[in-house]
Amino acid sequence: MRKLLPVTALILLLSCTAFAGRQDFELQNYSGRTVVRIFASPSYLDNYTLENEFTGDGLPLKSGESTTLRFDSGDNKNTQYWDMLVFFDNDDDCIQYRRLDLLKISSIVIDGNGEIFTK
Repeated sequence: MRKLLPVTALILLLSCTAFAGRQDFELQNYSGRTVVRIFASPSYLDNYTLENEFTGDGLPLKSGESTTLRFDSGDNKNTQYWDMLVFFDNDDDCIQYRRLDLLKISSIVIDGNGEIFTK
């Protein structure tokens, strides 16, 4: 039974990783404002559409909270650089971040000045 436990844990870890998109990342909001909408688009397209909007759990994202933004495995599954448009409480209040290397970034933190830090 003891030998079976590490094998089972490894299988579970690999199966969870298999479903994650290559560009998935954690967004941590320390901006002092609530994030209400987020769009991401491959940098080479230079536009945002409703198809590029993140929806589902985690939004709105209050200051001090974090969520994981998940990508599907669509046409852009190997795209490296992405632009991100973040809207806060007031739809006129937004910040755009360009050329984020989402194949290397696992976490993005937005601070009170609207600056981002990545890891």
